[in-house]
Amino acid sequence: MKLAKASPEEVSALLNLMRVLNTAESGIPCKPDGTWEDGEDGIDWFDPDDPEHLRKFYDRVTACFADHPGGLLRTIGGYHLSMENNVFDPDADTYEWHPSLVAAVEARNR
Repeated sequence: MKLAKASPEEVSALLNLMRVLNTAESGIPCKPDGTWEDGEDGIDWFDPDDPEHLRKFYDRVTACFADHPGGLLRTIGGYHLSMENNVFDPDADTYEWHPSLVAAVEARNR
């Protein structure tokens, strides 16, 4: 199976999404471009029980996908395919080349 790689812009949009999600969880909101909130819209602390804050959060999350709607699919799909195709070691806790690839490179270099 082939899947188009995520573009640098799509990866950037997903990193911004990660920032929005992480900062909302901590209570300190972040804009979709990854910059910290300055209170210009009256929200300088995220309250998950406030409908206005929830709407702003929704707007910020969807803004991360507005210009790059396929980025999430390509990024997560790329990870999934790399694991399914034995690019990375599924038993490692970090990204490490699959043992069969390491062995192939070592054999080639002998």
